[in-house]
Amino acid sequence: MDSSNENNSIMGIFYLGSVTSLEHSLPIRRCGSDIEIISNPSQSSIEILDDNGRNQSSEELVAVPQVPSFLSDGGMVRTESSSSGSLTDSICTTYENHLINKTPSQDTAKHTLGILSDDMSTVDNSVTYSSMLEGLKQNVSTKLLSESLRPPSPRAQDIYYSYKDFAAVDHRVKLHLYLHIFEDDQEELILLLRAQIVSQNIKTPFFGCIVMSTTKVYILRVTGKEGEEPEKWLKKESSWPAGCLSVVLTLPWEQGLCLEMKKSERTLLTHYLVLLQDGQRTNNFISFLSGLNLPDNYRLIVHKISNEHLLLIQQLILSVCNSDSHVQLLIIFSRCILGRSVHGNQELGVGTLVITDSSLVLTKDSVDWLFPHSSCPPQLHCAQEISNLIEVEVNGFILALYFMDEVSNSEECWNIVMETKEAVHTIVEALRSPWEHLFSLPLQIVHKDLCVLP
Repeated sequence: MDSSNENNSIMGIFYLGSVTSLEHSLPIRRCGSDIEIISNPSQSSIEILDDNGRNQSSEELVAVPQVPSFLSDGGMVRTESSSSGSLTDSICTTYENHLINKTPSQDTAKHTLGILSDDMSTVDNSVTYSSMLEGLKQNVSTKLLSESLRPPSPRAQDIYYSYKDFAAVDHRVKLHLYLHIFEDDQEELILLLRAQIVSQNIKTPFFGCIVMSTTKVYILRVTGKEGEEPEKWLKKESSWPAGCLSVVLTLPWEQGLCLEMKKSERTLLTHYLVLLQDGQRTNNFISFLSGLNLPDNYRLIVHKISNEHLLLIQQLILSVCNSDSHVQLLIIFSRCILGRSVHGNQELGVGTLVITDSSLVLTKDSVDWLFPHSSCPPQLHCAQEISNLIEVEVNGFILALYFMDEVSNSEECWNIVMETKEAVHTIVEALRSPWEHLFSLPLQIVHKDLCVLP
């Protein structure tokens, strides 16, 4: 790390890494009620229908367990400024005092937290635990903080895309649509949505745009750097008559949309995943779509995707966590680079991060399971206990999570690239609650300046 203060502020967490996750019950979070938006051919309007029978959510107050005796007895824990390295100092002070003033009643804390040696006589009091933690931190930095492991930040785009007013389109892109993309006379632009798109036929994500006009729906592919002369980098992938877009589904945790196309009653359905990777962007689009006065040839139904996907995720986390674990967050990432001290480094494409109240789970880089009635469940790539999390670093669109596993004597870093800074913040907040309940300490976040690496 660049700063010794940042190193000191978080490394003390390591010796608490074996804490057993709290077993508090939180239901799987579900989103708001389903919305059906049906275009009325006679009035060219949209009607929103609420399905009252499907929206059920509840929250329970969680009882926070009492802090273990050796963390609260005798005023051992010191409260200082979050920027002064107090987290390391507090835990190290507690740890060292515990070795000197060990009492029989503290054996329970030793067993629960797993931070003391089984043979206390082997402890070398001449070695301070602060220095031990600093050495471990340097080891993590050497192995995992190499610039070669850090993904580049998404570049600032020269083209303007709005995720609130989807009819506000960059004038260069708009001209390109009218000159080179639109197929019908008197065709007018309704909206444009930029996202990562996955076709059910190809299943390889690509950046592109969904364009709705008065007569057609277009799937466009971004083939190069977005800037001047859109005709060089924005190509038509496919086009559909407006009436073929029959259903718009919202994905779990509002991570995007699924467009359902059907040319005739005799043809099979074609689906496109539109990955926005940000709940607010998804909600903005649904709200914008519901406020449109669409032409008569659009007959849209908008609703949530079926609960089968929630069941698939529940099965995934049950393969990793205990039966009492519940999903806190599901979010789709653009890219993830894993730095590992044992198995080497690895890069994942578009995949899913699931956070429960005790673990973090990464799926393999495939989102095929998000298609309706998919026969491909999400596949586990790797997982980490929240108790192994020792540092959280935010660098613009990039979130770096550092783990240290005492049991396997391994270190690991997840560099997760998101589409928006808001999505990074959402992940941090989902981690904060279970981590702080586990350690009874505030989760400190290291903020870095956004830098673009080659």
